[in-house]
Amino acid sequence: MLIFRRLIFSGLGLVFLVGCWGAETAESRIKAMTKGELKSLVAVNGTVRVDGEPASNVILTLHTKDGNGSLNTTITDEEGGYCWTTYIGCDGIEAGEYLVTFKRFRNAQKEKGDELLLGRYSNPLVNKHELKVGADEGELSVDFDLKMK
Repeated sequence: MLIFRRLIFSGLGLVFLVGCWGAETAESRIKAMTKGELKSLVAVNGTVRVDGEPASNVILTLHTKDGNGSLNTTITDEEGGYCWTTYIGCDGIEAGEYLVTFKRFRNAQKEKGDELLLGRYSNPLVNKHELKVGADEGELSVDFDLKMK
């Protein structure tokens, strides 16, 4: 019985060490990819609704304030929820002012078939959906309500 306990505690210790090592490795990889210059990020998430209903498979694209460059993309989940990612899942984006565009496909991963929003929200300079992110915000929740009717 004593040997069994030692094996269990040794195994748990090993799992703990591997878990910590894995997190440390991920952080060191990110620092290596960015040459050690990690951006300060603000967590931004929310829900996209189309005609009042949560909308899945909506591709949100983040654009510069002037609309000339795209910076980041995310996809809504089955409940219409989204979050922005810069380095690792849902860590956020830099503070600033952006424009957001939207496209929706039955399968957003493949972007095949008809675009279900009919292109109404794909030009950042036409239907302006602004996103303002302050540096002092801990987490920002921003919902978008799109109209098709």
